[in-house]
Amino acid sequence: MRILRYFSIKKSLSSQNYEKYKGIFDGRTSISRWEVNFINECMKKIREIPWSYKEDCCHARAHMMCGLVASMGLPVQKGWAFSSVHFDGQEGGFLRAPMKNALGGFFNWSYHVAPVISVTSGGSANWWVIDPSVSPDRALGLSDWVAAMGDPRARTLLTPPEVFAMHPTMGTWDEEALTEQTETQRSLEMHRQRAYFV
Repeated sequence: MRILRYFSIKKSLSSQNYEKYKGIFDGRTSISRWEVNFINECMKKIREIPWSYKEDCCHARAHMMCGLVASMGLPVQKGWAFSSVHFDGQEGGFLRAPMKNALGGFFNWSYHVAPVISVTSGGSANWWVIDPSVSPDRALGLSDWVAAMGDPRARTLLTPPEVFAMHPTMGTWDEEALTEQTETQRSLEMHRQRAYFV
């Protein structure tokens, strides 16, 4: 399998030299845990994604990663987690992400989004999340991803990868679809610049 040649990723990647991974999963609808961790490692190495700036930008990071995963030949969706502060307004009902320079070592999010793909393990397929901002060392199952963000009352939703931004309002979901990559690239560039000051 071609993927074996690329497992050792020792340097950062750009979306341009990511071309060598194009189509390595063509025809597959689900992959193994080993393979999803390989993808997580790939994403962590993409230079254009500002992983050190966690205050914002998850929608743009997720959009770029979905495009890269799709180019590998895999079906991909977006997994959204909305903190309970949206639904019950309780103090402290936020998602959180580890961040070295943040007060207490964590940064709070009201929502978060990342790519989700099907992973087969033990004969059954489940949704796994590719998200180095929450788990830099390995991909996580959907429930483990939510648990890692520390809000047990958080709600999740899966959408097609084209959905760029979502906001929960009074029990309904408003969708804003992105039709081109311009906004993604603009947002990533802005947050790469901010990352220099973190």
